[in-house]
Amino acid sequence: MGELKYRTSWPLSIVFSRELLLKYQVIFRHLLYCRYVERKLVEVWVDHQYTKELGLDTSFSPSYSLRQRMLHFCRDYIYYATVEVLEPQSHRFLDQLAQAETVDEVLKNHEAFLNACLQELLLTEREGLYRHLSKVLQTCVTFAYNLHRFSHNFAETQKVDEAPPGRVPAQAQSQAEGRLTRVRQSTQAYLSLLSQRHYSK
Repeated sequence: MGELKYRTSWPLSIVFSRELLLKYQVIFRHLLYCRYVERKLVEVWVDHQYTKELGLDTSFSPSYSLRQRMLHFCRDYIYYATVEVLEPQSHRFLDQLAQAETVDEVLKNHEAFLNACLQELLLTEREGLYRHLSKVLQTCVTFAYNLHRFSHNFAETQKVDEAPPGRVPAQAQSQAEGRLTRVRQSTQAYLSLLSQRHYSK
């Protein structure tokens, strides 16, 4: 994941201390990861369009619903983080800077700004809400990875099935049939997993 780096010379190095830069890194890396999760879920949406073309809406409806709920949560959190936390906190911090008269006041306001952002983004509660938020985001990534892999395998199988007779070597045909069997088995297992209680909540 990306890392924010900023070199400062004296006297700016007094305001942008190593500790404060670390807090900026935590915030920006977290937001970047949220955007990464959102992009992965959008890629799943693209894969789902292919399954709809094949008339598999009924079989995949649980995964459609789950993907949409995950994407909705991810986008809502990003909106909350950027519009309801970072934007107002930034305006408040700039107002405080305009009124500050000493370097100590600038340092105090700067640290208070970062601490408020970290707290409202749930990044200070390692054993509380942050732990649950982290699990939700990781579950979204795992879901997107498995769906993308399944869609890729299914698409490869369809290419072999649609090939004209005699155009597919026997070995390739055998491999495709074996892959199709595994895909069907994994589909059933995956749909069963989606219907479990902790996914339906």
